[in-house]
Amino acid sequence: MFTIKLNLPKIDFGVGINTGDAIVGNIGSEDRFDYSVVGDSVNVASRIEGLCKIYKAHIIISEFTKESWDDSYLIRELDFVKIRGKKNNLKIYEVMQNTTENYNIKIAYERALNHFRNGDKTKAKELLFKCTKDYNDETSQIFIEKYL
Repeated sequence: MFTIKLNLPKIDFGVGINTGDAIVGNIGSEDRFDYSVVGDSVNVASRIEGLCKIYKAHIIISEFTKESWDDSYLIRELDFVKIRGKKNNLKIYEVMQNTTENYNIKIAYERALNHFRNGDKTKAKELLFKCTKDYNDETSQIFIEKYL
């Protein structure tokens, strides 16, 4: 038995998931049509997917999707974001691999968010630095740079 090691690039991509109404099917004219999905909820999912690079997350879901998911997923709140074309900010969440380390990151990060929202930026920054230092959590560093 032997193993072949290939020097292929790492595949790294993000997924944005939103829940809502959409139109699905063959869209176009009789001469030219494509099977597609359109609608406001699809546009929001696309915008969320674009946030994966910013937040260093692989799967980001909207608050509408989180409402329908159960506790078997490890989900941490990330932020409130402005979505182009939407009046209200949208709460977004990261779906994380269910490990003890990620659970600890989730708890510390969400505690930091609570401190931040209650005006205690010093405690929020302390907790986020801890996530960055102890767990190498890039999202915590991004939050520090964005808000603190």
